[in-house]
Amino acid sequence: MNKEIISKRIKEAMRYRNYSQTDIVNKSGIPKSSLSSYISGKYAPKQTNIYKIAKVLDVNPVWLMGYEVPMEAKERNAWSHNIKNNINTTPPDELDLLYQKYKHLLTEDDKETIIFLLNKRKKGEQNEK
Repeated sequence: MNKEIISKRIKEAMRYRNYSQTDIVNKSGIPKSSLSSYISGKYAPKQTNIYKIAKVLDVNPVWLMGYEVPMEAKERNAWSHNIKNNINTTPPDELDLLYQKYKHLLTEDDKETIIFLLNKRKKGEQNEK
């Protein structure tokens, strides 16, 4: 594992999730000194700590290790894919409720896409009346 890539990706995921080192330490149980050495690129984490960090940051552990796969954890990708596929068949009010309940699981791009599609559907329904 490339410690520089892992360091870069931990930092990227921390920024994306707005997490501090303290958040990760508290939620993962990894000692602060160890996490600091991973973030600085001094050492690469052992596989068990990769999984702990990935779980806390809700990212794909394979992405965290430096592979070219989506950053998002599978659950997040699956939910986003599901709502986008059903946006034309689910009533807008129900989609609004689902969006409000699960928006924390979406990327910013997915949020923008879903809002755009919802607004487009609502305007289409208003024009039909």
